[in-house]
This record gives sequence, C-alpha cells and structure tokens, in this order.
Amino acid sequence: MMQCVAEGHQIVALANLRPIDKDELDSYMYQTVGHHAIELYAGAMGLPLFREDITGTSISQGKDYHPSQEDEVEDLYRLLRRVKDAVDIDAVSVGAILSNYQRVRVEHVCARLGLTSLGYLWRRDQEELLSEMICSGVEAIIIKVAALGLNSSHLCKTLAEIQPHMIDMKKKYQLNPCGEGGEYETFTLDCPLFNKRIVIDEYEVIKHDSDPFAPVCFINFKKMHLEDKKMASSASFEERLEGLPMKRGSSLLEELGNPQNHQPSLHISTGHNVTVPTLVAGSECREMPEVCLRSCTTGFSWVSGIIASRNQGSLSESINIALNSLKDILASNNLPLSSVVMVHVNCQDLSEFSAINAVMEAFFPINPPIRVTVQVIHDRDVIFSMDCMLYQPSVDQTPPLTYEVMHVQGISHWAPANIGPYSQAIRVGDFVYCAGMVPLCPSTMKLVEGGIHVECVLSLRSVGRVLSAMSNSLTLRNIVSVVCFVTDIAHIPVAKEDICTAMESELVIGTESDNEEAFTPIVCYIVVPRLPRDVSVELHVIASVSKNQMQYKQRSSICDYLKFDSKHCWDPRSSQGIGLINVAILGEVQSLRAESVFKGIVKEMEHTLQETSSSWESVLSLRLYYCHTMIRFKDISKVFRSSIPCSNLPAISCIPVEAMELGNIMSICINLSSHPERGPNT
Repeated sequence: MMQCVAEGHQIVALANLRPIDKDELDSYMYQTVGHHAIELYAGAMGLPLFREDITGTSISQGKDYHPSQEDEVEDLYRLLRRVKDAVDIDAVSVGAILSNYQRVRVEHVCARLGLTSLGYLWRRDQEELLSEMICSGVEAIIIKVAALGLNSSHLCKTLAEIQPHMIDMKKKYQLNPCGEGGEYETFTLDCPLFNKRIVIDEYEVIKHDSDPFAPVCFINFKKMHLEDKKMASSASFEERLEGLPMKRGSSLLEELGNPQNHQPSLHISTGHNVTVPTLVAGSECREMPEVCLRSCTTGFSWVSGIIASRNQGSLSESINIALNSLKDILASNNLPLSSVVMVHVNCQDLSEFSAINAVMEAFFPINPPIRVTVQVIHDRDVIFSMDCMLYQPSVDQTPPLTYEVMHVQGISHWAPANIGPYSQAIRVGDFVYCAGMVPLCPSTMKLVEGGIHVECVLSLRSVGRVLSAMSNSLTLRNIVSVVCFVTDIAHIPVAKEDICTAMESELVIGTESDNEEAFTPIVCYIVVPRLPRDVSVELHVIASVSKNQMQYKQRSSICDYLKFDSKHCWDPRSSQGIGLINVAILGEVQSLRAESVFKGIVKEMEHTLQETSSSWESVLSLRLYYCHTMIRFKDISKVFRSSIPCSNLPAISCIPVEAMELGNIMSICINLSSHPERGPNT
C-alpha cells in the first residue's frame, strides 16, 4: 500500500477474505493466520473494511486460471465486486513478489471487473526490498514459520530482527528473504500509513506440524488493541512518505545511471545521402494468392497476407473480418487460435490502435501471443496488414517443445505492463520471442523523458528483465536477433551504439565460456512514421537459451549497383534459424528492374540455405521491409512471390516503410525451420 501511495494512488478502502471457524487455512492463494486482528487495520488507517468468507477451495491449480464457482478465487471476485459497487475504485494493490500463481489469478479477477492490478513489489530484489521496508518504518512481526531453518523461536521477531537470519538462510538453503516461498508470514503492527499502532496484549503459539526439520508454527492472537502514536500526525498519506528510502518511478533516470547526462558522442547524419531508385516491375509477374500458410513437421507454421480493408464496413467490423479470416485459415489446417505465438501488426494509422486492441482481445482472451505493432506507409484503404508465427505440436512430436508464456498485466517497477492483448514473451523450445518493447516507465506507463538515448537504455533494461523472468539464465547476451524500429533515421546511430554497449556490458559480466561462444546479434534497423505511445524506439527481440551452440555466418556480395549483406544464425539441433539480408544501392541510380533486385536476393538466400544444409522448402517466412517510394505495394508483392524458385511459397510479407539503415533500400528478415509438411492453404 505504501508503494501505491508513493506512485500517486489514493487508498480508499481495505478488503479481506477470512476462513470460516479456523485460524489456518490450507490455501494456495491466501494468508489467513492473524485474520482475527484484521479489523484493527481499518481503525489504524481510518478506512472502511470489507470482508467476506472463504468458501471455495483451490480447484483450478494450473498455470492459467479457469473460473469455477467452487474455486477460492471466486471468493476474491465476489469481494472485490462488492467493494466496487460500494466505493469508487479503479485499482487493487497486490503484494506478490514472485508468485505467478497468485499474480495470474488476481489479474484475472481485476480484468473481469475492469480494475487495474498494482503489483509494485513484483520481481523486486528481496534483500533490497526487505531492507527498504525496515528503513521505511514498517514494523511487522513474524506470525508463522514453515521452512527449514525457521522454528517457533523466530515467532514475534520483527523484520529487522529476522533480517540477518534470513540472509544467512538464503545462502544456506536458498530461502526467500521476504518469505515469498511461504517460509514465513507477517503481521504489520505499525507503518507510516497508520494513524494508530497495533499493540499485542495476549497471544498463544500453535504448533501446526511438528516436522523435526521444518516445523509449522503460528501465532494465535488472543487480545490486541489500538494505541495512539506519540507523534500522531494529521499529514496526508503522501506527506508521511516524503523522504523515506522507497523505490519510486520518479527516480527512474537515476536508476538508469542518468543516461540523459551521458549522450553518445556520435556524428549523426540527418539526410539519407542516397537516392532511392524506382523499381520497375515487369508485366510477366504471375498472380498469386497473398494469403499463405506454411507449416512444417517441427510444429511451426507461419501465416501472411492477412489484411484489414476499410471497404468492409465500420472500423471494428473490418478488423473482425480480417481476424476471422485468420481464424478460418487456421481452422482449415486444424490449427487453433491459441497456437499463435507471435503477431506482427503493421498499421496504416496508429490512432486506430485502441480499436484494434478491443477486437483482438476477444480473439485472444488467455495467454495471447506476443505482438509487434508499428505504423507503416500502407495505402489509405488498408487498416493493417498482419502476419503470424504459430506452434502446434504434431501428433508424432514426442515430447512437444517447451512452451511458456509471460503475460503480466499488472503495473509494477519491473517492466511495462501490456498496453493491449499480448504477452511480454513466449518461449517455444530454446527460443524466446519477445513483444515489441517500448520505453515506458513501468510504474507510470508513461514515456520516459530524455530523448532517444534514454529511451534505448530503458527499452534494453526492460528486455533484459523480461528475459530474466522467463529464465534466470537468460540475459541480453542470449539475444540472437533484434529488429529496431525508430521514427527518425538520425536515431539509428544512437540506437546502434546503445545496443552494442548493452551487449558488451553483458559479455563483461558473463563467464569466459559465454564470451568465447557468443556472437553479435543480428540487428535490423527500420524507420517508420510512428510507434505506439509516440515513442521513438521499439525493440523486437528473439533470444535463445542455447545461443552458444548456434552457428553464425555472414557474407557480402556486389552485383552491378547493388550490395547484399547477409547474416544468419542456425541451431543444428532444432533445425531452426533466423537470417537477415540487407540490400544497399551503390552510386546514383534512378531506376532498377525489380526482377534484377530479387534475383540477387534469391542468390543470397540460396547461399544461406546451402550453409544451413536447407532448401527453399525450409523457409517458413520472409518479411521484406522496403522504402515505400520505390514501388507500389501490390507490384513488389507480385515480383517477390514470382522470384521464389519453389511451388510451396514461404509466408511472404511486404512492409512499406520510410527508410532503413543508411544506404539500405531493403531488409529481408528470414525464418527457417526444416522438414516442411505442407504448402499454402488459402
């Protein structure tokens, strides 16, 4: 609650769930020891208290929550619904630090009630957090112990008294210093938000389980009372927290090392310094269906060509039609919407972002895919184009690849919450796919101030935190590819410098073996007119938990007025790979035949396929970013598709943008997966 007040929220009511006729309840969700004294909190803070009985049990015990009237989570829903009906509230304070089980369920309830989950303790360093609570005047005592290294002698100790022991127990038994693993429970007797302090007059110790190594003991309060503080203050909650050493969103720049004071010393060119030629498409290009689905026996699929057009009704109706077309093509290939892992949404106008979110939410209600959303230069009659990666284990794939989702909806100090129906990251096998990361202050969800350098530093920190949340072993040095979207070509040198600096910093703290095996991530820089929340940079990152086992190659070639730079990384164990081909123009050229350009791209692709012992049948997707002034969208799509020398086309997406890294006129992002199963089904 103190964290909520520090971030500008007003506490208007308290709510509590209590067990029926018992002190200790075997619950996956709730702490019930000490519930007899909860009424004193209302008196201590001068706030209304709402209480309900816990009537349910832990029925839905999986990673995801599926509502059941008999589940104890529904008791929380009924309690918060009652509070919302009685008081004007818009958010709920949540104390979870590491428990995804509790976080997911509270966020589920909040989403159903239209409330925001405020989880400012989420993924905080527990040693740091424990010290912060002690130094900020939180007087809490241990009222339950249930772990190796703790016993009844630790009951009634304050946080300050138990702190040295918990630090030792972390080193010895890997206990959580804040008791987040259920090692201990606390009851707060006083804090800066209290007008009165709680005094214990009488209590008894209950031995719930006499395990000789990890006994479960708790305190049963017999008699307590409120006592006026000697230094009673009429100050507001906000004023009482002034000067306390608490984590605050307002200190974000200081946390980042004040990057606004250390801008990179770079020579930045504001001009393109290159004449973008016109691409002339020949009439021999054959018509091909734009909607394409490519699948392979590894379980991966890719769909491209989903387009929402404005001539199909209202905005929401047109978006619905496009998403239903995606649903239909998946259904025709026995693929559910839940198999979608990653979605690229290329909007014509990001002011329609909220309308797109509203419709997409209905299609992806639970564990939505990660998403990368940017504004591009589509024709006015296009609302957005979309392409998706999917994973659905085949029947004979035993066991299926590891599949984990990080979908955090609550506001915290950790990393930005979702600003739409998407997840922060999804792991499939050894690869972790991250949603487009934008530089929002996590605790306020507002754009960080300070310009492109500060935005890059914050975005990279947030990416690192998301990766670490997916796996403790993951850091920025596990990144294999980055697509860096910026809104000004002058931002590219800064972004490039910041990405390199972040990678170098990670390698310095990595092990010697990590440094020997690591390769520089494949990075693609794209200039677009606008990004979500009007930020200046968005990072789309893919990482691998086994990056040091991947093979990496790069090459360059020149043909006439064109230079082709290609890079790819390949995991020979999973037969998956990622590649990039940049096409640059040499000299002053007014026009080029589009077929000649794509002939060079195909030649580079064939080198990549040869080096990975693959074929065109292994290419799942090709995402082409191109300067929009060169050629019409429909023409480049036809030429690109016609140039591919195979009957079963990859999922091809052509995305018109403003520019790329200086000198480049095209960038092609490649996704490889061996053992193709079937071709397009439109």
